[in-house]
Order: sequence, then structure tokens, then C-alpha cells
Amino acid sequence: MKTGIAAPKTQREFDIDFNAELPQWEFFSVWQLAQSWRCSREHVVNLVESGELPVGFDLRNKASSKSMIRVPRRSVVEFLNRRKDLVAVAEANPQPAYRDASKRRPKGRADRS
Repeated sequence: MKTGIAAPKTQREFDIDFNAELPQWEFFSVWQLAQSWRCSREHVVNLVESGELPVGFDLRNKASSKSMIRVPRRSVVEFLNRRKDLVAVAEANPQPAYRDASKRRPKGRADRS
């Protein structure tokens, strides 16, 4: 089993075929995606619950665990391609990593001069 997909270092490396890179399963569990993406299970569940990562089967009830979620391969590939496109756009249009502190208004009471 492939353990993860390496993050691209340059824009040229964005030509990743996620369908070929992923293990050849039709459905993925939450823990499989978390392990492959090197993130927490909770993050994957949050993606599912927000609708960013559509599920094929959600067999959870009050007594079941989060591992009862199954995400279809097609949803995973589409999600990764959307994220790839967002990263490419962000790298093409870099934003400053911080704000200029001198332009920030002080918090608290306003000046009464």
C-alpha cells in the first residue's frame, strides 16, 4: 500500500494523476485517507461533514465509530484535483504572509485627543 502522496515542490509537479497514485480501491475509509494524506481522522471527517468530500456510505449512528464512513474513489480524486487547482492558483498569486503591524489599528479604547 502506498502511504502518501508527496506534496509538489514546483508548479511543474502539479501534473499528478491522482487516479494512478492512489491505491486501487473503490472505496476508502476515514483512517485510510488520513494515513495517505498524513492528517488526522478528525480532519477527514470534517471534510466529509462540510460536504467538501462526498461520501458513498455513511453508516454511522450514535453508537458507531467514524470508521463507518466510506468515500468513493471518484470523490477522492475530484477532491484532490480541486485542491491541486487551488494550490496552483495560490502559488501563481502569492499573498504576503503577514500584515504590516504599523497599519493595524490598536485594540481597545479609541484615542480621545
